[in-house]
Amino acid sequence: MWAVLGAALAFFCVCLAAAFNRLHALNYDLDNGTFLQAIANFAHTGSFFNYGEGRSHMLVHDSWLLAVLAPFALLWPFQETLIVAQVLLLALAGVALYGYSRTIGVEAWPAALLSVAFLVSPHAQGFAYGDFSESHFTPLLTFALAIAVFRKHLLWTVVLAQLLCGVKEDLALFLAWFGVAGALWYDRRLGLAAIAIGVANYAAYKLALVAIGAHSVGPNYGIAIWYPREAIAFFTLLLVPLCFAPLRLGPRLLLALPLVVELLFGHVRHALAAVGEHYTEPLVALAFIATALVLRSSPRLAPAILALSLVSALFFNVTPLRIGGTWLPADPRYAALHASVPSTAPRQFPYADRFAWVIVAGDLNARILW
Repeated sequence: MWAVLGAALAFFCVCLAAAFNRLHALNYDLDNGTFLQAIANFAHTGSFFNYGEGRSHMLVHDSWLLAVLAPFALLWPFQETLIVAQVLLLALAGVALYGYSRTIGVEAWPAALLSVAFLVSPHAQGFAYGDFSESHFTPLLTFALAIAVFRKHLLWTVVLAQLLCGVKEDLALFLAWFGVAGALWYDRRLGLAAIAIGVANYAAYKLALVAIGAHSVGPNYGIAIWYPREAIAFFTLLLVPLCFAPLRLGPRLLLALPLVVELLFGHVRHALAAVGEHYTEPLVALAFIATALVLRSSPRLAPAILALSLVSALFFNVTPLRIGGTWLPADPRYAALHASVPSTAPRQFPYADRFAWVIVAGDLNARILW
């Protein structure tokens, strides 16, 4: 546990430094401003309205869990609040993965090595360095829910399942899917609870949108994979560092099919299945859970998994924390923008200057013009 805590602390410090470098370079895009303003607005008014989306974020995704960040945004309405929360959630996910591995019977050192492998992987580092998203809650809650399910603890299963549904509406569907499998082959009580929570959350959100004439945002799906190159790179960097351990689960891999379909067949302006993309967080978490199951009987894989994860991070990282990676030069406008919050009068930023708007988005007077 001390080794895992040390690795989580190192991950937090190093990834936070890289993220702050990106912040000071004015390199964060619209999403960071959108989320900061939505959360800050909720802290003041109870509404997730933001000018980045031109409406409440709850009309875009069922992400009510973001409310837990409102007190922090109220105290410090700056991007640093989101970035610290983002990196901390992923660091804690590494600790939770260790807890899950030990709970299911993996020996201490293989469990620790798997957790460190998660933290050094290009996936976790990409999540920590990427734009803010509600999806960053997913690995921590998924590992914690897996612990509760293995222990057959109904109350914690219900609580954590409900929290997971507060991340985004697609997770409610995934939860119901796994609930069906759980009811059939694991524990009927837990499975039915998961089905009920997933269906109830998804139905309530969709019915609420219909009642007000709105609809959530999601990719259009087709029968073709629009971004095969990114998909191949993603699955290679997911499975090779894990020594293909998840494939040892055989037919149980079919349980991951809905998550794979969502990533591969969504047609959006950028690839869903790309290393470091927040859309991949549910599947990445599931892959590490599957690997932990394999390590129960094959603990000798753990050192190789850590070594390959480290090599992947050094050569294929999507952050500056790789061989040949460079830090971004600081933008001199950052200090002035940061000091201008809060303002007393409305101010507007053209879309081309959205990177500056991101810095002041915690100010409810700051608008972005499309």
